[in-house]
Amino acid sequence: MKLDIETLVDLYRDMVLIRAFEFGLEREFKKGNVPGMLHTGVGQEATQAALAAHLTATDAFFPDHRCHGINALAQEKYQGDGERIMAELFGRATGVCSGKGGSLHSANPKVGNFGDNAVEGSYMATVLGVALAYQMRGQPNVACCIIGDGTVGRGEFHE
Repeated sequence: MKLDIETLVDLYRDMVLIRAFEFGLEREFKKGNVPGMLHTGVGQEATQAALAAHLTATDAFFPDHRCHGINALAQEKYQGDGERIMAELFGRATGVCSGKGGSLHSANPKVGNFGDNAVEGSYMATVLGVALAYQMRGQPNVACCIIGDGTVGRGEFHE
């Protein structure tokens, strides 16, 4: 698949935005301004940017604990308010989950984001169920989950 220059520039822009978002988040976490735990997605920007560019608001994605970037891009793309993801990460009431989801549990099904679970990979069976539902309804949507190498050792991955 050959990508045109405009698409490549858009993807690169999104990767740079994700990297800046993650570095800013990490800086604020170290200052104590971000509650809970934080696992950044630095180095995983290309996957998140590519998925955000191709998923629609009616598709479903289940991000992992490092996917702040795709969460923000999807929120911005479909509702025009990506800053609500940052508010969520800072525990603010204006966040997508009213500040209660934080880094590990933010979700917004209105933009296709069905959220993460603190037990990494436990959502793999759920995403298969969503994909099967799309197929049975004859819908052209996709359902995907984003996992890391540590998750492939889970039984759900191999089933």
